[in-house]
Amino acid sequence: MAPDAYRAAEPDPLRREETDLVADLRDHHPEFVARLVTCVAAEVPRPLPDPRKVLRIDRYGIVLGTGGSRSYLRVVLPRPVRDATDFALALHPLFCDRCYGDPDEMARYGLLLCP
Repeated sequence: MAPDAYRAAEPDPLRREETDLVADLRDHHPEFVARLVTCVAAEVPRPLPDPRKVLRIDRYGIVLGTGGSRSYLRVVLPRPVRDATDFALALHPLFCDRCYGDPDEMARYGLLLCP
């Protein structure tokens, strides 16, 4: 990255909430993270991510550990998010049992239909 571009870059909007978001997903929503793993399983070389290993969250997505010493997977959100509320909205169809698997709802949020 060029120095001017670096200086002009905005800080990640989730930087202050990241620790809490990571802990919440890891400790309270392993079934959601497992859905993420299911959604990307066809595209991912083995080993698959461990749903308990949420490593990072930023405006572009979620980073999951796969169990290897330096092995990880970035799950990219359909669009960059603006804040923690927008992050939750971007992930809504994966959290919501009514929406999960509904092609119209998944497309509405820019997500692909998961198997």
